[in-house]
Amino acid sequence: MSTKTKKLTDKVKKMAKKAENPKTDKDALKQSLLKEVNEKKEVERLERVEENKQIQEVTVFTKENDPISTQLIKMFKEDGVAYVEKPIEKFEEEKNNLVLMTNQNQWPTVVTHTGEYLVNNRDFKQPAQVVHILRRIGIKGIEMPPNDIRILEGFKNMAAGIAMQLSNTQRQIQSIQQTLTPIKQFIDKLKDEVESEDK
Repeated sequence: MSTKTKKLTDKVKKMAKKAENPKTDKDALKQSLLKEVNEKKEVERLERVEENKQIQEVTVFTKENDPISTQLIKMFKEDGVAYVEKPIEKFEEEKNNLVLMTNQNQWPTVVTHTGEYLVNNRDFKQPAQVVHILRRIGIKGIEMPPNDIRILEGFKNMAAGIAMQLSNTQRQIQSIQQTLTPIKQFIDKLKDEVESEDK
């Protein structure tokens, strides 16, 4: 048991004993636990803010009333990721250039200091994934490998993914065949019985 968990467990036990006393308000116990949880969350958030100081400022192209755009900006603010927001409704020309560059019309799209494009539904599904990626490719001093190497490695990854999917599909087909074999045998036997009775 971790030290933090033990401290929290001991605190809960102490509060539970106090709660046995009818004079102790159970709402106070609930409030105390809630305060403890919120304090822990804040400590974790501050740790993330400190870690994210290494990430270079990014440009975020957002779409008005888009939930993922809203969530991403909120996360950047809370977790201390430096950013410049550009709503696509106000930056039409840059938006069009971005669509031409990425062949995607998905928002939000994040552009790193090295010119990497992180596009919603292509490179990430959830805002937390963006921060995780930025901790790898968006930190100060990072040098991205040349494009030809990255393209080659990307094709290798894609080929490996396709091979894995084909293998999974083949296993599923074999499983279906095994499931259907007894049914086929039963139908064949029934057919033979019907044919022998007709003779």
